[in-house]
Amino acid sequence: MQAPTSPQTVTAAVPAGPSPAPLPAPPARIPAALARRIDRLARRAHAFHRLAHHPLCRRYAAEVIRIGRRGRVCRGCAFTGAGAIAGGLAGWLLPAPGPLALGALAALLAAGAA
Repeated sequence: MQAPTSPQTVTAAVPAGPSPAPLPAPPARIPAALARRIDRLARRAHAFHRLAHHPLCRRYAAEVIRIGRRGRVCRGCAFTGAGAIAGGLAGWLLPAPGPLALGALAALLAAGAA
């Protein structure tokens, strides 16, 4: 495909009315040392809820478990972790199920899938 030999002009429709306001100037850059200080202070101020996936207002207070003065853990995450630890310990401490137990489990799973 060949390039056009003459330049093409593109015209855009200009809306009637007052011209749009000019764009605001970009914010002034702050010194790097000040930026690090602000970041460090913000990280400390928000550390207790940075991993929270539940709002931390009073309305959702029943959804989190308080640990100490500032620590909070989601109730579902706490129970999931406790179940994983309990299941891991049970699998490690209890003997492997026999063929009769595995057959019963397969039958229950098949009945539940139907």
